[in-house]
Amino acid sequence: MRRISHHDNRLSHVRTLNGKRTRAPGWADPIVRRAQLETAEAAMLLHDELVELRKEVRELRRANEILQAAASFFGAELDRRQKK
Repeated sequence: MRRISHHDNRLSHVRTLNGKRTRAPGWADPIVRRAQLETAEAAMLLHDELVELRKEVRELRRANEILQAAASFFGAELDRRQKK
């Protein structure tokens, strides 16, 4: 026969079952909920950061296209001047 006893009201989540300390069902629920919230917050922050990084990549690619076009233009202009 199993004997379950509660030793202390402050530690109601800890039980003794056949002389072994165990935790009551549901003791981790608040910890799990907090971890889920932290995970969701982290995911939102990562999503926001990802959106910003993608925007920055678009801007940098556009700036790179402009710089490449300018380099081609001025490179061609220098070639024309040297051939004269």
